[in-house]
Amino acid sequence: MGFALLFLLSALAGFAALAVAVRARPRGRAELLVAATLVWNALIVAPIYALGLTNRLWPRSLAVGSLVASLAALLLATLGTGPRALARDTGRAFVGLARMPFEALALAARARGFVVLGVLFAGLLLPYLAVSAWLGQPLPKWDPLWYHDTMVGFTLQNHGFAFVDLPNTLQKVNGYVRLGEMTQLWMVVFTDRRLADITNLLFAPAIAAATYALARRYTGRVAAIGWGVCVVLMPGCSNYLQSTYVDPQNAAHVLAAVLFATVARPRLSDGALAGLALALAIGSKGIALISVPIIGLVGVVTLLRAHWHARRGAAAAVVAGGVALVLLTASATYLRNYHKFHNPFWPDMRVDIPALKIHWPGEGPLLGGAEVGKANGLPVNLNEPFPKLMEHLFALPWTVKGMYFDQAVEYGIGVVWVAFPLGAVAFLLVFWIALRRGRGHLAADEPAPPLAIAIILGVMVAGSPALWSPRYHPAHVGLLFALIAWLTRRPSWGRVEEPALAVIVVTSLMMFWWQPDPRYFFSPARLGALARAPALVREVDEGLGAPTTLATGLAREKELTPGKLLVFNEQYCGYPSLFWNNTYSNRVQFIRGGPSFLAHAAEAGATWIFMSAQDPQLAAARAPSS
Repeated sequence: MGFALLFLLSALAGFAALAVAVRARPRGRAELLVAATLVWNALIVAPIYALGLTNRLWPRSLAVGSLVASLAALLLATLGTGPRALARDTGRAFVGLARMPFEALALAARARGFVVLGVLFAGLLLPYLAVSAWLGQPLPKWDPLWYHDTMVGFTLQNHGFAFVDLPNTLQKVNGYVRLGEMTQLWMVVFTDRRLADITNLLFAPAIAAATYALARRYTGRVAAIGWGVCVVLMPGCSNYLQSTYVDPQNAAHVLAAVLFATVARPRLSDGALAGLALALAIGSKGIALISVPIIGLVGVVTLLRAHWHARRGAAAAVVAGGVALVLLTASATYLRNYHKFHNPFWPDMRVDIPALKIHWPGEGPLLGGAEVGKANGLPVNLNEPFPKLMEHLFALPWTVKGMYFDQAVEYGIGVVWVAFPLGAVAFLLVFWIALRRGRGHLAADEPAPPLAIAIILGVMVAGSPALWSPRYHPAHVGLLFALIAWLTRRPSWGRVEEPALAVIVVTSLMMFWWQPDPRYFFSPARLGALARAPALVREVDEGLGAPTTLATGLAREKELTPGKLLVFNEQYCGYPSLFWNNTYSNRVQFIRGGPSFLAHAAEAGATWIFMSAQDPQLAAARAPSS
């Protein structure tokens, strides 16, 4: 019943989102797909935020809220056209979107280039990853178990966004933006954990479509398809599609915002969609604090300049509405953080500016230095010196070791060795041509270079806290591909595009075989073993890739029934998301350690206590009289 309800409500929201996108009059099916994805995500999370901020988030209330939001969107979409005409146009749009992958494959096949390999592989990869995500938990990384999934668990348990008493190492659960996690909550609130890992896969088509639409401004259809597919196939994107990391979802929002904010002659609907994309972006990942302001500034200037004489008031209203939506979404995290913790950027960033009487507590400063050590926490900006970054980027993938820097290989050899140099040339050439054009040194009919995209990309790269981590940067790579598409259609560069695409496609596919263990995706043999195992065992058997041992996982599901309580203390600060059963129906609570820990646990009514081997209370907890 829960899966049926999820499907029906999601489908209704999808139909409403597509109807709204159709009324926005997109320039093509790629823009239509991007717009519909934005509106669908907004329709899903809007009732979650409304109910979560008021601590009234129950499955039944969310179902009603989602139904109301979708029907309201449909009602607004019918204004000026009527239900019958809207249903007809929306149905046609759906059929057109469904045909897109097959038409892209046919176009690429007729071109007889390497792009067809990328399209075919991506078309097979996404459903394969969806099956993998349904059958198991393929990503052996810690962030999801540490705080992404834990956010979902506490939100469901508390029926809202109430702050939770937690040790310092788990304060990301309280302080981080949560729009991505709340999209994941939508996938589990009526069902169980099994669908959480497919969330990013829902945004992969929008990543490809947005990159395609940006590149299509400057190059042919087949090449633009290739650039869109290459972003999805980049290991820093594809490796995280079947996980509860939020980076691919955030990348889809950022690329959508750039797409609608940099239109040469924007309509008011473009401004509205850009504002919506920026609100979703700033709500889904903290790094969007860098990209959202610059994209928003470019979008505001472009929209107001286009409508200053004819529709100045309407354009100003769209700008005001977009700014209000972005601030409202951001305030759900940053304003609440300031009120609760006296620091909007809690818990990561510590800020001390005595001249302004700013003393915001947190784990670390923005930049590192000699004074920054373990006691003071890691700095927020973890960039390497440029020579060391280049050494890691251009090294052979299997030779890079140390801390997090082995992630540098996830750009892929083709992106590093081909796209980065070409993109650097394109980036510099854009500003050179823009300068010459401004001084009147070029012909009047010379097309304008993609200056807005270059400015946005430059600010995003300069502000990145970790250029060695490709999962932060699929949107950056998408914008870089758009600049390369422009460059390779210029005189004397025309022969470069097809070989560049070929190298990037082939090496991206090779990275799937070069990926060291533990891999980010299941082999066919592992997938077969998962398919033969019972659903419950798949979720808890370490031998099948689960993050729990089989005996403990089965005991968790048997004993931690709805309403039962598990407690832990600060001796364990690792993966509290594992303390919930598969339906998130039990309760989890942090209790401060010390001599009275067991007594407090008993007073709270705990059924289970999770303790580390180093906990001084462990012997007492194991005593027969405990």
